[in-house]
Amino acid sequence: MPTCSGTENLHNGDGMIKHRKRILLAMVFLVFVAGLTFLLLRRNEPKYHGRYLSEWMEDHVQKVTPAEARAVNEAIKNIGTNGLPFYVGWVGLRTPQWKNGLFDKLPNWLRQIEFIADGLEQKNYLRDAFGMKAIWLLGTNAASAIPQLQAKLENRTDFYLVKDASRALAGIGPPSVAALRSAFANPEQINRPAILWSFRWLSFSGCSNDCMPIIIAALEDDDANVRASATNFLRMRSSGELFGDPPPPL
Repeated sequence: MPTCSGTENLHNGDGMIKHRKRILLAMVFLVFVAGLTFLLLRRNEPKYHGRYLSEWMEDHVQKVTPAEARAVNEAIKNIGTNGLPFYVGWVGLRTPQWKNGLFDKLPNWLRQIEFIADGLEQKNYLRDAFGMKAIWLLGTNAASAIPQLQAKLENRTDFYLVKDASRALAGIGPPSVAALRSAFANPEQINRPAILWSFRWLSFSGCSNDCMPIIIAALEDDDANVRASATNFLRMRSSGELFGDPPPPL
């Protein structure tokens, strides 16, 4: 009996090892496909000085020196509206939970490989921030992106997507007021306080006449969070300061 039991345990152990190997091979295959997909998509990105947009994004995130930060801004301005489809796509970008789970289960040496991390979208939160920054730098030149960003405002489940889309619209300036006003007036909107704060930023960009009546009316809004946001706004800024430079989006 002990011999049979030992043999059975040995077989079970071998089976578990084989099962784990199959899982690891499947994970490596998925990572390879994800990485290959990322590399193929990157080839469609615009370039400046021989570098892809995602590479400039990574420089922005590192913020090593003021000179390098200026170089990133220069790249964004020179790429211009050719980068808009990417910036809009990156706004509100989140990594799916299953990809986070897969990445966490990989051996450490695999997680250290850059294209694997990119392929599993571990830099999505960085792209989100960079997309908003780029739209703010382009300003009114990014007005053609308003319909796509407005569509993101209409999302009914993603609280943070609405917030990021409204911030990006604020960076475009006066052309985005109508889209934000429409979203704010929608009773089904899930993040009206975030949109109200976009009106706050827009009031610094020559839109005070359009934005201040909305903010003042929000003092009596049915939503307590909206009322609180409007109250905080009016406490933080005097009317004379409304025409200064807007605060940074990030």
